[in-house]
Amino acid sequence: MSKKVIITDMPVEYDGKQYFHTVSAVFEDNKCIMLNINNNNSITGNIYLGRVLNIVNNINSAFVSIDKDNTCYYSLTDNRRHYFFNPKNNISVNQGDSILVQVKKDAVKTKPASLSSDIVISGYYVVLSTDVEGVLVSKKIHDSEQIIQLRHKLLDLLKEKYDDNPDIPDKHTIYSMSVNNHTTFGNSIYPGNYIDIYLKAVNKIDEDDPNALTKDADKIMYAKLISNIEILAVKDSSGQPVFQNIDEGRTPSMIIFAVPEEYYILLKKAGYMRTYDTSIDLVPTNESLKDEPDSLEISSEQLKDWINTNTAWIEN
Repeated sequence: MSKKVIITDMPVEYDGKQYFHTVSAVFEDNKCIMLNINNNNSITGNIYLGRVLNIVNNINSAFVSIDKDNTCYYSLTDNRRHYFFNPKNNISVNQGDSILVQVKKDAVKTKPASLSSDIVISGYYVVLSTDVEGVLVSKKIHDSEQIIQLRHKLLDLLKEKYDDNPDIPDKHTIYSMSVNNHTTFGNSIYPGNYIDIYLKAVNKIDEDDPNALTKDADKIMYAKLISNIEILAVKDSSGQPVFQNIDEGRTPSMIIFAVPEEYYILLKKAGYMRTYDTSIDLVPTNESLKDEPDSLEISSEQLKDWINTNTAWIEN
């Protein structure tokens, strides 16, 4: 059996202009068994570290620069999870933030390209996505035994690779929060420590609305939301444990803990409120020094009710 690969450029005429697409073909015994056409002019699927140029409140969107020639549209309604690459003390997208994005649609005429925070990396056998939890097998595979084998093999490989991940308590959901040296009090929050979570909320003001300024517009709400959360892990931007090798001086990027699903939903809701700028503060406590630390609990039922009143949750 003879096999060969041919790669060449193919000219294409469009709107009176000539473009070149890279074409690759795989031949076996002079028969084409695979053909790929790459549009060199498309940036769909490309992943960038973008910079937020401005926020447009009336359409709940941001415009993000991915290079000197491209400013793209980023919906804050469709994109609820953001990956920041700059120090933050809140979970809202602000002007000047550096965020990780992927192009979902190319620019069309006067419409800019559309960005997403759901990063998808497609390989020949595996697709990695930030929007999917767990291990899923393609629906094209119908053999149930093969599906089980594939799942177990991949789960075993992941467990072997990331065996430093903490055990999640029963009926709890893992929560990852972006942090830095400042928000971890000089990198002084360790796995096994306990924290309290405080919520800050400020009314969003639309500067273009003459009626936006009210007597309550400058009021700030700040209160303790959840008490006695045990830290399970502190990791850097590459996912490595910060305190695994102190000599390397790793910088904290995320703190991982686990809470009951009700608390998890409450924290997510607190970050998604459109009419308020919210931020979450982690405050270390001395619970880890006690023989029997106090139990995890909601600190303020009034604050919980306020969050639930201003948000909604749809059951699957």
